[in-house]
Amino acid sequence: MIDDKKIPRDIIFYKFIMSDEFKNLAAQYNIKAYSKDDALRAFLHRMYLLVLDRNADLEGVNFWAGKLKSGEKTAQDIAVGFFGSKEFIDRNLSDSDFVNIAYRALMDREADSEGKNYWLNFLKSHNRLDVVKQFVSSKEFQSLSHEYGVANK
Repeated sequence: MIDDKKIPRDIIFYKFIMSDEFKNLAAQYNIKAYSKDDALRAFLHRMYLLVLDRNADLEGVNFWAGKLKSGEKTAQDIAVGFFGSKEFIDRNLSDSDFVNIAYRALMDREADSEGKNYWLNFLKSHNRLDVVKQFVSSKEFQSLSHEYGVANK
């Protein structure tokens, strides 16, 4: 599992190339920093890395990218699908690890202690997909998915 404070290099790379600073630098050299398709694929790679704790496979990225481009799936659908997948469930994570991953993948930040405790208590009477559905309805997730150019509901 990803260390509590370790973010995969690919995600740091995507954040860098999608920054305003890099876009401005690229423009100075008359090159495009990234395309909409690059951003959409970066979002999917992020889900594989942070939720499934593995590198994305090209077939999977192409499949989900097609669903997102066609409008058949939204960012929320993708997130719920990754967290609800057999592969994720089979990781047999503790509630604490689950909440940490949800914060990183869906809120783009570490969990604060008050928030983490709230969700751990919430899990005593709800299931994990209920948490994911709450997170993907948040302004933070809306902003994150917008940053990657991925449609929301």
